Amino acid sequence: MADAYALIHQLDLELLRHPELYPDDATKKNFLRDQIGVMLSSLWAFESTPPEFEWQERRIRRYLNWYLRKVQIREAQDLTRALRLLSREPKIEIAGFERRLERARVNVVLNRTRINDVVEIGVVLEDGRFYRSGSNTVLSIEHLMLAFANHDVASIDAFFNSLFEALNATGGALPD
Repeated sequence: MADAYALIHQLDLELLRHPELYPDDATKKNFLRDQIGVMLSSLWAFESTPPEFEWQERRIRRYLNWYLRKVQIREAQDLTRALRLLSREPKIEIAGFERRLERARVNVVLNRTRINDVVEIGVVLEDGRFYRSGSNTVLSIEHLMLAFANHDVASIDAFFNSLFEALNATGGALPD
């Protein structure tokens, strides 16, 4: 939520400084989307040299949350819906990968699935329903995790674009 607050504050500051650059809600919504892109780029700047196969669970979750929100805000019909998205914490999880406890922190091993477990992604939709899917040719969760390990931002973006399409087909990808 602190990140969302910072984005909204940044929009407000930008509107005070340069209102002429944001004549309508579409440009304001696009500003938010672009700022999420800047935030994600800033997060990547602090990552170790790839490949990096073990990540803290909370760190990977932060990336998952913001990549999902970036696509949702891009696709939101208007600024009101984009702001509504920012007002709620996204709920997205990936299951099936090996986890290790190290110094009271949970780490996810991005290139090792748990024995006898199924790799899945779960998302609480904006209407409260739960979406769950295993890997398939369009949404390969294993490839997504390797993309994170290798800092392959283009593949991560492509995954989340495809995920949005799958979520949108359910009717719950965006708030009403």
